[in-house]
Amino acid sequence: MAILLSLMLLSMLYLTKSKRGRQLCAIRDSEHVAAASGININRTKATAFTLSAIYAGVAGGMYTLFNSFVNPDVLGMAQLVLVLTMVVVGGSASIIGVLLGTVLIGLLPEVLRAAPAKVLVWQEFFYGVILILTVMFLPRGIWGLIDTWLSNGARGVQHRKRPAAADGASRHAAAPTLDPTASAP
Repeated sequence: MAILLSLMLLSMLYLTKSKRGRQLCAIRDSEHVAAASGININRTKATAFTLSAIYAGVAGGMYTLFNSFVNPDVLGMAQLVLVLTMVVVGGSASIIGVLLGTVLIGLLPEVLRAAPAKVLVWQEFFYGVILILTVMFLPRGIWGLIDTWLSNGARGVQHRKRPAAADGASRHAAAPTLDPTASAP
């Protein structure tokens, strides 16, 4: 399972860096701009549907091998809310975010196991509250918050260097000209 997971993640990383991946991101951001850029929207959406079906098929096959049986009742509403919460909490726009959400929400039942039995009854309620709070306050998920924090930290280092260059440039730009034909300010 770990080998197959690694292969699927590597193929997804390759897809995100490829031309098709950039087309998918362009359509995600704005269909109108993507169409104006010359991207065939229908063909790209069909490709996205096909890729998602491949990933879902592989996941279903691995789930069946792991559990040794197939039953449609296993994947009910509780499982749907759990998977949706994992994706949204981690951040749906990145592979790292989805993995982070899977680990965090996957560990939540283990944390709740130590809680009293009365709390375990409310497990799906906790997932729903976490999902709603994440959508309200962290629309890009936890990874989006971490990414913003990291990029602002890196930008802060760059801003410390820029003022010296900007001051030097502005001093040279503000220097008076000695050209007699130049008009006065």
